[in-house]
Amino acid sequence: MFAKFNLDSIYSNKSDIIRVEKYIEEFQKKFETKHYTILRTPGRVNLIGEHIDYSNLPVFPAGIEKDIYIIFTPSDNNLITITSFGDKFPKETFQITRNLQPFSQGHWGNYVKAGIQTILDYFDSTGKGFQALIAGNIPAGSGLSSSSALVVASAGAYLTANKLDIDKLILAEKLAEGEKYVGTAGGGMDQTASIFAKKNHAIKIDFAPLNITPVPFPDQYDIIISHSLTVAEKSKGAKDAFNLRSMETKIATALLSQYFQTNYGADYSIQFIGDLKEDKFSEIRNNITPIIEKLFSDKKNLTIDEIQKQLNLDTQEKINLFFTLKNGSLFPYKEFSFKLEKRIKHIITEWERVENSVKALKEGDIKKFGQLMNESHESCKNNYEVSCNELDTLVDIERKNGAIGARLTGAGFGGSTVCIVFKEKTENFINNVINEYYRGYLKKTTNEITNFSEFIFKTKATQGTCLIDI
Repeated sequence: MFAKFNLDSIYSNKSDIIRVEKYIEEFQKKFETKHYTILRTPGRVNLIGEHIDYSNLPVFPAGIEKDIYIIFTPSDNNLITITSFGDKFPKETFQITRNLQPFSQGHWGNYVKAGIQTILDYFDSTGKGFQALIAGNIPAGSGLSSSSALVVASAGAYLTANKLDIDKLILAEKLAEGEKYVGTAGGGMDQTASIFAKKNHAIKIDFAPLNITPVPFPDQYDIIISHSLTVAEKSKGAKDAFNLRSMETKIATALLSQYFQTNYGADYSIQFIGDLKEDKFSEIRNNITPIIEKLFSDKKNLTIDEIQKQLNLDTQEKINLFFTLKNGSLFPYKEFSFKLEKRIKHIITEWERVENSVKALKEGDIKKFGQLMNESHESCKNNYEVSCNELDTLVDIERKNGAIGARLTGAGFGGSTVCIVFKEKTENFINNVINEYYRGYLKKTTNEITNFSEFIFKTKATQGTCLIDI
């Protein structure tokens, strides 16, 4: 079900081809076979449209040359053995059962199991296993979707080993839901971007229904990604903060729905902000800013008691509707207060920025696109509050050194920035950021970092999940 590409058509750098050849050599050594299949899934960089996919609003990512590989050979039994390149993570073997039991929280193998469990659920059956080497170079916690890429790649390996076929749109939707296995409540951007990425294009992803629109990215500009070296691990410290934004979005959406039904009629209820794309909401869309100002001006920082009163949540069951995570656990809502005004302002304005960004790139207006990226970062920082000092400093340095637009990318709380730089200025730009951010602000030396290119690099928009033809 996945197309085949050769390595020369994927990469712009010979070093990436050499890297993959080393993966193949280690697989052959560990599993003592020359029969194998190679599947590649790219990381993704979200150019603009942060934290709005789980409101069913459009996002605008691109696949990158950093990626995850699974090199595998099917088994004659129902056992799956996974090992990592360079033995970075422990080798594991597990049996395929209808309901896979997770490893301990934070274990790398849970992302493999999440992808496979999704396919088991879809086909309601079990199949044969495989032996696999998993490798890649997406920095963990960088905001470049290393975890979702591993989920997608694992599902792809299981599908290929068992000669199963599934529509890619359905696969993307199922894997977005299936990542609840590891306990995060995100949207569908990461999985969809990894599957549908297109070489030399950004892709606009619309949700409900899922739709992909490729948009050519201008060749005279480079996409530069810089890791802040502050790690945002959703499986650990940042998980509550990430899920809190999801809860706040649910609550703000419910209050908007309540307002619409009161003022426009019972047919105007919404479950997601993205429901406003329906034709009947055209008048509301045109007046959404004053509506938000009126509704949320006195809802800057609500407690759970105030939310219960506003939404008439008179039973525990009704409360749980808002605070139950995708994995079935209950979010610890009593420990938090909820900043609804700021969150809804970000969601609405970011939606507008995505639509305007697609238009700008189609028209070749890179300056406008960069301006929208800058505005997105300020909203992520001040309204959605998912930035940090390191990201803000890095963005400031990048803009000062000629980035047309620069912003955080991914979930935030650390991770990476993305910026657009005129190709002829890329080399000087990267050197200046290394000196001013990594060596200057972070005070990193070559004793600590021998290769800065692991953390700041240019990339081409690249192909989505595919098989590699050697």
